[in-house]
Amino acid sequence: MTRRISTRALLLGATCSLALPLAATPARADYITGDIVVSESVYQDTGEASGLTVGQPITVNGQSQGTATASGTFPLVFINGAAGSNPDANFGISAPLTLLQENPTTGHVDASQTLPTSLIVTSFSSKSEGSLHLSTNGHDLTIGGYHVTDSSDPVGALDVSNSQTTAASGAVGAPRTDNRTIADINAEGQVTTTDINAYSGDNMRGALLANGTYYAVGNAGAGQSGVEAVLPGTPAPGPANNSTQIGQFSVTQLGDKADKAVKDNNFRGETIFDNTLYVTKGSGSNGINTVYQVGATGALAHGNNLSASASINVLPGFPTALAKNGPDFTPFGLWFANSSTLYVADEGTGDATDIATNSGIEKWSLSGGTWKQDYTLRGSLINSTYSVPGFSETCGSSICDTITTAGIRDLTGTVNSNGTVTLYGVTGTTDDLPNMDNGADPNEIVDITDQLASLTLPNDENFGVLDGPVLGTVFRGVSLAPVPEPASMALLGVAFAGIAVVRRRRAR
Repeated sequence: MTRRISTRALLLGATCSLALPLAATPARADYITGDIVVSESVYQDTGEASGLTVGQPITVNGQSQGTATASGTFPLVFINGAAGSNPDANFGISAPLTLLQENPTTGHVDASQTLPTSLIVTSFSSKSEGSLHLSTNGHDLTIGGYHVTDSSDPVGALDVSNSQTTAASGAVGAPRTDNRTIADINAEGQVTTTDINAYSGDNMRGALLANGTYYAVGNAGAGQSGVEAVLPGTPAPGPANNSTQIGQFSVTQLGDKADKAVKDNNFRGETIFDNTLYVTKGSGSNGINTVYQVGATGALAHGNNLSASASINVLPGFPTALAKNGPDFTPFGLWFANSSTLYVADEGTGDATDIATNSGIEKWSLSGGTWKQDYTLRGSLINSTYSVPGFSETCGSSICDTITTAGIRDLTGTVNSNGTVTLYGVTGTTDDLPNMDNGADPNEIVDITDQLASLTLPNDENFGVLDGPVLGTVFRGVSLAPVPEPASMALLGVAFAGIAVVRRRRAR
């Protein structure tokens, strides 16, 4: 099916920034209740990336990480992690994070807010980063990233997703040191950030605010991984860890032989429903790719928080086979429609098994204490292909520029008064560019409506495309917009900066 390039215009608006462990920007705009918020990153050939020269060493802080196969020009810059005789296995380039506020009914982009790059950036091609989470009280959005401090320009910095944190400096062997950070954005657009010392040597994926505590998820080369609890504003300028690991899953709980505990807890997605924390694991060859519950049911009720000794267990009915030989299951985002209906975004791998069974948005129902998969929403979206002008490379006598929608990554939704739910997702992709990092593929924001009570797949359900694809842009997270705290209601009326742009919705 033919796709058209989005006509979305560039949105205006700048934020102030302060380089502090806990930093804030002045309020810049009000979020509109009922809109969705999308996180995006736009590639910039600047900083260290602009100095890449074919055949020359890829150098980070004076240390060679490989030999450049391509310059900093998008998209071929992202073959540097795989192509050539000496690729940089940890290749990545930092980029800004921008939050787009979109009206899902009219297709307008109401405003954008670029987060201060002096405080937080993302690794552009790291597809598991940038997820958005609405706090349990509905007043704040949170997103994870990196506080780049050892480069003259935080944008265009190389290999930040493999950097050490200050707590692990000298222990991992990465050439750069950048703490992970959590950005908190309230309904008035005010941004605060908290640096954390977890996830050294790898990437944090997201954070969710509940009862005054951030619950973060991510991976680590060594040390603190999995679910981490962080108090907002706790400084992390030195060697001390300022987060607490919550629980630790081991495959031995299910009778399997022990492997790498850090990788068993390589969590990516998370949500809190009915005062209970749930996380997903969907990548890596260690552990079990499935959906987990963290702590007891309702453990976060009455303002309580999870303890370090909280248990982590596979939700009954979800896959329990080892990732190395188990089902083709790659869960990411989670959204509960109610206590017995759970939608799971499966980003897919692009292989035939995935496409036939899991890729898309899975619907699960709880019956008798066990979850059962009812069906998977795919429509004509999953395994469909499209091209984006400028995203191509000459492959012999042909042009390679085909991107394939492999599944869905981040996910949120709303329950409607007519017995339906509307789901909003971020697509996962594969491509046919040789040695390309598919995390850099231009992807899309999509939606679909489902009958909440249905246990069988309706014949007429299909996805619509809200945004994308846009050359040099990747979408990462999607959330409902935050609402003001009661004390802030009187301050509403500040004009929402930005340009409203009409989307041309398409059936998929």
